[in-house]
Amino acid sequence: MNNEFAIQANSLSRSFGAVKAVESVNLAISNGELYGFLGPNTSVLVA
Repeated sequence: MNNEFAIQANSLSRSFGAVKAVESVNLAISNGELYGFLGPNTSVLVA
């Protein structure tokens, strides 16, 4: 198994006006892995 990532994000932040939805998130998804994120408004991110 190699150490390469399909997706890598460092210090990821997202705001909607004054609301901070995400702050300083680090994420590393290896090749062949599947992740899903479900938000409060039923938005889905699958990586």
